[in-house]
Amino acid sequence: MANSRGRSRGPTPSDGQQGSNRGSLRVGNALGSRRPARLGLFLLGGLAAGCPTAVVTPPADPPKSTAQTTAQTRAQSPESVRDLVLGMQAMLAPEGTTPPRSTPAVLPSSGSTQAARLGNLSGLVATTYQVLSSRPLRGHRDAVNTAAFSPDGRSVVTASADVSVRVFDATTGSERLRLNGHAASVNSAAYSPDGKRIVTASADHTVRLWAADSGRLLHVLNGHNGSVNAAVFSPDGSKLLSGSADQTARIWPSQAVNPGEPMTSTLTLKGHSGGINGVAFSPDGLRVATASEDKTVRISDSETGRVLVTLNGHTAGVSAVAFSPDGKQIVTSSADQTAIVWNSSDGHEVATLKGHSAWVYAATFSADGKYVLTASEDGTARLWEIASSRELARYTGHSAGILSANFSPDGSLLVTGGLDGTARVRYTQRGNSLTLLAGHENSVFSVAFSADGSRAASASLDERAAIWDTATGSRLRMLSGHTAGVNAIAFSPSGQQIATGSDDKSARLWDAGSGQQIATLPHGGWVNSVAFSADGKRLLTGCGDYAARIWDLSSSPPNPLLVLKGHRGNIREAAYSRDGRYVATASDDGTARIWDVQTGQTQQVLSGHQSRVRSVSFSPDGKVLATSSDDATARLWTWDAQGARTLHVLRGHTQRVRSITFSPAGDLLATASEDGSTRLWSAADGKELAVLRGHEAGVWDVAFSPDGKWLLTAGEDYTSVLHPATRAGFREFACRVLRNLGPSREMSAAQQIELLRSCTHEPSAPTAN
Repeated sequence: MANSRGRSRGPTPSDGQQGSNRGSLRVGNALGSRRPARLGLFLLGGLAAGCPTAVVTPPADPPKSTAQTTAQTRAQSPESVRDLVLGMQAMLAPEGTTPPRSTPAVLPSSGSTQAARLGNLSGLVATTYQVLSSRPLRGHRDAVNTAAFSPDGRSVVTASADVSVRVFDATTGSERLRLNGHAASVNSAAYSPDGKRIVTASADHTVRLWAADSGRLLHVLNGHNGSVNAAVFSPDGSKLLSGSADQTARIWPSQAVNPGEPMTSTLTLKGHSGGINGVAFSPDGLRVATASEDKTVRISDSETGRVLVTLNGHTAGVSAVAFSPDGKQIVTSSADQTAIVWNSSDGHEVATLKGHSAWVYAATFSADGKYVLTASEDGTARLWEIASSRELARYTGHSAGILSANFSPDGSLLVTGGLDGTARVRYTQRGNSLTLLAGHENSVFSVAFSADGSRAASASLDERAAIWDTATGSRLRMLSGHTAGVNAIAFSPSGQQIATGSDDKSARLWDAGSGQQIATLPHGGWVNSVAFSADGKRLLTGCGDYAARIWDLSSSPPNPLLVLKGHRGNIREAAYSRDGRYVATASDDGTARIWDVQTGQTQQVLSGHQSRVRSVSFSPDGKVLATSSDDATARLWTWDAQGARTLHVLRGHTQRVRSITFSPAGDLLATASEDGSTRLWSAADGKELAVLRGHEAGVWDVAFSPDGKWLLTAGEDYTSVLHPATRAGFREFACRVLRNLGPSREMSAAQQIELLRSCTHEPSAPTAN
């Protein structure tokens, strides 16, 4: 999109740099050591409650619209599975055919109007997003230290600092069972290979065994002299391995030889000079791995305890360890903000996974051994490809650090446990993913498509801009050079250049192919908006110094040709009309203005919004102007020599409307809001057509693809998301969902095969991995 939006400035502190401190708890500093935050909570209990940035008890959910609440409720009910299957059938049915019998109300019917079709399809997409995305498991009153699937994938066990262990239904999120008995924080929980037992480890110095079906306590294992931080079963279920803050690991029988007799450890592993945070058996059970605060990992013989390999490489305490499915590799995670994949035989490093901005608490392999899942204090879980060390996906949703992340047995799901007191189940979404572009380290403020739709660009508070391949979702370039948050981004009409605007009081030009900076355009304030003229020879910028500027890009360096002054507040956005005759500006003074480019004079002042105007967009024919505002509305205007008048007021958002844009054909409008939704509207009558969700926080910007089939949104959750915007886009969305699902409980293999036959070709519109 040629026009981009800046965020609020100056006198509104509530609208400052939101999201910049996500999951910023650092218990280790309070402890005077590099101990991971999870262990700090284990050992010091309520210490985190004294940290102003910590969120230890489950926070109240933000207000949701009726549509969002309805979609979430449907996604957590058995009917959502039926809706998903029937919805895919209807979405993939040829135009004019009759949908299946018993089709739910969210689906389109034959002969529907555009509004009805888009509105109904959006209901299905909302349900689909909910089914495929995060399903919260609630009930704990403190941090969820571990969350893990049962062997059949139907249940999730969670261990919490609230001293309880709970078992949830992985599909519905309902609580099935509660295990009470520990006297302090429960640090770890895991199922036996046959799913019949659960082992837990606690800060009360004990390991406990429970019956998984009834929750009955079977055994209490005593022997450690400190908090037990981890416990797991051996692959055959005959042994247990535990690791403790007392710097030892112990191997135990998993069943008493004689009923009623106390169970004692058969082997004690010593040698670490710091507490043991993580333990693991090799797949054949012949080796064990222990991860320690002493920055090392030891691989030992499980029968003799002899150390076989010591892994040195982390620069801070090691928080977790796991073997690959074939036993040839080990992955470790650390307070040094990295995860490392090692050769388990000789200890050499295979890959170092860098990208998290805080302690990495957990790491584990996928079932095929090609990927690693990590969980971090930075509030994200991330999926990595080992061969390339590349981040493939990022999962957010927790309001504080993520302590645990595990795959389901078939790899289609993952579960995370967090400091916010919740666990969340979601689809893995790797390979042919669900429209997610992830890689920024802070809120994404602006997005744009290239003219041919093959690339997308994003600008972020992390002081960088990125260029993406929309067919693969891979990041092509990262543009680094700004010294403050980047508010705006735009492609030139030729696609050869990119313009960015930043809080560092500059706009910059970049070579879109090489990522090299071409020129810097200095300003007197924050640059909130950038837009190229249709011929690419000029650049329009909107600035925090109350002025908009038109720059001549043919000169070196570029010179300002025209300065548009008249607003009494920051300019949030400036946009060209398609013919280049007019410029529209949106300002904090609550007005929008239309300017004559030839004279630099104001043609009209548009007054009517009750708060600052965030965004402006001309219709393709230049006869209508769209505006959006902090008053939670958008407006359509027309004007002539006598003045301007409002055609329609678009109501439906519940918070600030950050962005508005016309579709390439001019028949649709898209709006993005801090209420977490993107909405489609009819340009003819201002009626709402669809509500699209996918971000887990506010939406800052929205752009149409050149063919109008897709929307790209920028989110506070550090991601950009592609949404279908037309029936053709919805069909491609359905095909990608089906390919992404793989074998699942949501529908049978036969149903998937039948539906995939309708996906006869690869999507031509932008797609993302």
